[in-house]
Amino acid sequence: MKKHLLLFLTLILTSVSYAHAQTKVDKYCQVTIGTNNVNRKKVAKISFGENKGKFALKDSIIIKQLYQVNDLATGTDILNYMAQIGWNLVSIHSSSPWYEVFYFKRTFDSSELTP
Repeated sequence: MKKHLLLFLTLILTSVSYAHAQTKVDKYCQVTIGTNNVNRKKVAKISFGENKGKFALKDSIIIKQLYQVNDLATGTDILNYMAQIGWNLVSIHSSSPWYEVFYFKRTFDSSELTP
């Protein structure tokens, strides 16, 4: 009887722990590097998409870190920085000789996102 009770409790506790497992969510961002029309200097601009609610992170420090990409001017600097803060390169596109577009991804727990 004790064996059955122990087995039953183990199954219940295992089920409960799986029920509380956090869901993983991938978030993406885009960094465009192009030349400035005024002085032809290379500039970067990060984008989280038009619908900011889809990117909603609870931690504002991550957002501040991402906006620091706008201060970088080369693809290498951007790749190194984004890897340093935990983002993975998905792809690079070059639509013209003057622009490059980098796509990055990072996996978050659902608890790190605003509902």
